[in-house]
Amino acid sequence: MSLAYKITHFKASFPQGFYIERSAAKFDFNLDRYVDFDLNIGWAMKNVNSNLRSAKGNVRRYTKTCQGFVYCGTESCEFYNKQCRPAVSNQALKKQLEKGCELCNRPLLHNNTCTASAEYIFDEDVCTLTHFGTHDHNDFQSKDDGFKETKEDEKRKRMMYITKRLSVQQQKKLDDYLVKHPHITPKAAVVGNNPVIGQVVGSVTGIDPVLGERDRTEYELKKARIRTGKVAGDLFEEFDRIQHNYPGYIYSASVALDPFIITFRAPEMSSFVDMKLFPVITDVTFKAVKNSGKHKRYLCSSTLYFSSIRRYALIFQAIIGGLSEMYFHQYFLAFFTAYKVDFISEDNFLGMIINFSAAQRKVFLSAYKMYTYG
Repeated sequence: MSLAYKITHFKASFPQGFYIERSAAKFDFNLDRYVDFDLNIGWAMKNVNSNLRSAKGNVRRYTKTCQGFVYCGTESCEFYNKQCRPAVSNQALKKQLEKGCELCNRPLLHNNTCTASAEYIFDEDVCTLTHFGTHDHNDFQSKDDGFKETKEDEKRKRMMYITKRLSVQQQKKLDDYLVKHPHITPKAAVVGNNPVIGQVVGSVTGIDPVLGERDRTEYELKKARIRTGKVAGDLFEEFDRIQHNYPGYIYSASVALDPFIITFRAPEMSSFVDMKLFPVITDVTFKAVKNSGKHKRYLCSSTLYFSSIRRYALIFQAIIGGLSEMYFHQYFLAFFTAYKVDFISEDNFLGMIINFSAAQRKVFLSAYKMYTYG
């Protein structure tokens, strides 16, 4: 397993008072600075100076002060006077205050009376953290925050004074969670119940409350997949799992870019399909597949009317990598083969209704000729 954690990191999480901790450090002589470090200790700490040089060799100093907290000053708001996490930089803090409260949308107020600070001294292969002072505000790590469970909880989680980044220890816990549940989705990880495998897997909010947001969990899981090397090979593991748990559903698959096509159907469907009485209707859905990057995917579906249930039902589908002729040619060819469509016998196949261009309708005929005549 390949892990990519920062060399310099600290176990401290929301320290109070005088606190000292040391960590390994790495100096890059080509860049003339220290690299691979994470100075996060939970609090929202603003940079006072960074990479301050010392007369002694390669010693560098970083100093941070606490940004305090922000709060809503509207008495009618449930967040009135509740301490919430501020943005770190002055520019980001200004935007946060202007954006206002997550609950009532009124302007937020900033309390910056906290005098706590932290100093990081990099000296060769060691970095020393020294924390000074006591924070005069809550860290909101306790569940006893005075809130009742309501539909507004998600908004509260976005504002609570919780750590903005996962510590190295939390990253390791998330990596272990991912290794144990390699196919987990962000939604299932937040809820703690994976419906795909039908098991309770535990919520990632136990690692850090900030993972109660699905977008944040998706982001952290992507990073965890990179750290654990679970990026390459996951596709094939997923195929193996689906074929093992749902035999016969994936009919064929070509994962090359040209043509990319995965066809699937319920294996028992062939026992009920009768194409003599009603035509098959085939269409493409453009937004059914979540696309990322320059390669787009589309969902092509074929339905048939069943008089016994008085409704249309899916009989064949495919995820295709484009809308050109070769994708539809492969789709129709797979459809004919999967259902062993008999074009020779009279009145065995009523027809296909397609909402495609003339060129794509021509592809239906080319697939028919290949399937029928070889």
